[in-house]
Amino acid sequence: MICGGLDSGRDGVGDYCRRIAGELAALGAECLVLGLNDHEVGRETTESPRSSVRLIRLPARMPLRKRATRAASLLADWAPDWVSLQFVSYAFNRKGLPLSELYWLPRLLRGRKLHVMLHELWVGLGVMRSRKNIVVGTLQRWILMTLLDRLRPMVLHTSNDYYRTELARRGMEATVLPLFGNIAVTAESAHWLADAVICNGGPDIARRDRFWLLGLFGSIPVGWPSEHLFGRLGSLARASDRRAVVISAGEAGSASRSLLATWRAKHPNIDFAAIGPRSALEISQFLNSIDFGITPHPIYLLGKSGSAAATLEHGVPLIATWGDIAPAVPSVGPEFESLIWRDDDTLAERLRGTFRRHRRPDWSSLVAKMLLSSLYPDKQPQIEIRHDASSRHLAGTAGGASHE
Repeated sequence: MICGGLDSGRDGVGDYCRRIAGELAALGAECLVLGLNDHEVGRETTESPRSSVRLIRLPARMPLRKRATRAASLLADWAPDWVSLQFVSYAFNRKGLPLSELYWLPRLLRGRKLHVMLHELWVGLGVMRSRKNIVVGTLQRWILMTLLDRLRPMVLHTSNDYYRTELARRGMEATVLPLFGNIAVTAESAHWLADAVICNGGPDIARRDRFWLLGLFGSIPVGWPSEHLFGRLGSLARASDRRAVVISAGEAGSASRSLLATWRAKHPNIDFAAIGPRSALEISQFLNSIDFGITPHPIYLLGKSGSAAATLEHGVPLIATWGDIAPAVPSVGPEFESLIWRDDDTLAERLRGTFRRHRRPDWSSLVAKMLLSSLYPDKQPQIEIRHDASSRHLAGTAGGASHE
């Protein structure tokens, strides 16, 4: 499995690779994860977080020719049955224009059975159509389509139906491999949350029957149009004899402090608190303790959001406020679509109603099985590794795999 970087907790695709490799290992596969352009290490680094998963990080400061040679040597020694390229333009080039990869990636992967997972396509799609994004996105689209034409992957996946339709419009057939969150689902609640909210400018939420707790997990785009939602939440909460408390958790982004101050000034009938970065366990506890989630990401791109996936896996309804430009296209797929609550005429009734939460702690494992089923369509996902002197093989019985 190949990606850009593997900095734990700071690289979303890197965390995805770490977790899905662990799930594949639990199913019996032997995995090597290779970070080809890691900005957080100064020299080649090897990790073994699980006995059957090996992580190798090649530093971005290493000359490209040397990195390409080292990567080729590692692949030759490993002799994988499949290579899975987990692709994001910005992981290979800080400006999102990986021109060099048009040449050395096809040379590196020539002759390999190749799977490509497109976590992102190009900027300037949908509602993100600034002049700069349109120019950069046009270049990114040409680079990506040229790269795919040169790589010729045997299996091509992307994370959501909107991306799949955009690729199909340009003659590239992909299927959706759903995204999972990078937060393991627990059943624990956050006993520490009340103190954290008070310490970060919020009210005392010990009397939960007086409040609606709404969670914002992860980054907050500066251009998110939150005015209508927050105004409406304040009114709906007051009509229900509640007070809305919006709690931001995780890395919210550099502009989060100014956003918080702006929200507090404009919406005095809502309380806001930012509890900051937390451990994976604490984030799971946080998601188990809130009443509803809020996402600042466009509805049509929710399928590519790891924070949205984590919220939904915890069974939390996610209020989606904007970017409903493709209503006929599923935003997150049938497994979680009922948990996406639009800011529409049904929201008031849903907020006031009763809701039974259903967690999906096994979702990452199911996605790993879907991936194996795509790579080995004639074998069961419950595979075993047969070692011999020449190479590694996946052995299994004939028959299709259940995607549950």
